[in-house]
Amino acid sequence: INMYAKCGELIKAQKVLEDLLVRDVFSWSSLIAGYAEQGRCKDALDCFEQMRSEGIAANAITFTCLLKACGNLRDCQEGRKLHCHSIEKGISSDIYVGSTLISMYGKCGAIVEAEHVFSDLSEPTNVSWTAMLSAYVEQGHANKALDTYRAMVKQSICLNTVTLNCV
Repeated sequence: INMYAKCGELIKAQKVLEDLLVRDVFSWSSLIAGYAEQGRCKDALDCFEQMRSEGIAANAITFTCLLKACGNLRDCQEGRKLHCHSIEKGISSDIYVGSTLISMYGKCGAIVEAEHVFSDLSEPTNVSWTAMLSAYVEQGHANKALDTYRAMVKQSICLNTVTLNCV
């Protein structure tokens, strides 16, 4: 499933999943990731509903892919639902889930929610810092973006090309 999904062969990936006798979070997440990566974000969300209907619980990878799909769709309502699910599962503070939440809220224009997620992270990484910086830039908050950059430099957060492109 993962190989076909990474190659963009989503019909084949879906067929392999359907033919499995036992489907698990890894097989579903591979297909969801493939749909999200190929820009078929609605299909990724539909897969999640099918996965849930089979009683399979999502993991951090699943949530990261789904939140990315919500951000690309600018679907803040669905993103909020996923955020609530991630809190229930106890993985909203996972650094990848948290960073993707920040990015999703930023793309949806929900800067205050992005800021709350960022402030709730116990140890933000350069990825989460850059997600917050990018959210500010995307929503036209240039001064907040520059303040975030200055805070990154002051705290010796490793800067990457994405960070510098945002600045």
